[in-house]
Amino acid sequence: MSVAREAESRIVRYLDALEDARIPPPGDTLEMIAFRPGMSAAVIDNGKLFPSIQAAAGDAGRVLMLQHDSNLVERMRQLSDGGRRFDLVVAVNLADWVTVLGEVTRILEEHGRLIVIECTQSAGPNTPALVTFHEMVQLLEKNSWTVHRHGATGLHRYLLEATVTDQSVQS
Repeated sequence: MSVAREAESRIVRYLDALEDARIPPPGDTLEMIAFRPGMSAAVIDNGKLFPSIQAAAGDAGRVLMLQHDSNLVERMRQLSDGGRRFDLVVAVNLADWVTVLGEVTRILEEHGRLIVIECTQSAGPNTPALVTFHEMVQLLEKNSWTVHRHGATGLHRYLLEATVTDQSVQS
């Protein structure tokens, strides 16, 4: 099996676990988001990934859980205004990406990374507006982000990693 196919297969298994409401094994989470002990991370999700990342952070790192609710943007602004910065922001199944992306840029360290995980098989009547993989790539690029790696297994099942583009070198 090629390296690319093997990586895609790991992403598929990982997204399956998340969608099935299972907590993925900590090692899988850490591999998917390239998290290392000592890093700092803000995790925006329903709590499935937080324990794995917190355990990996160890004593030298710090992990902050941000609930995805109506106060999310305000809490992110408070973090930014207080000078809090993170090496990594992991965001899972968000609805209001345009607003959240602007706030993520304020809480990321200079070379920090954003990991976007969407693992909703299909939209139901009570599901917030979902962003497809292609829409997310376009949204990131339009808002000065560079996508470094990704894996998609469906319209609303993907994982991607991005960093803020250095706007001083753009034409």
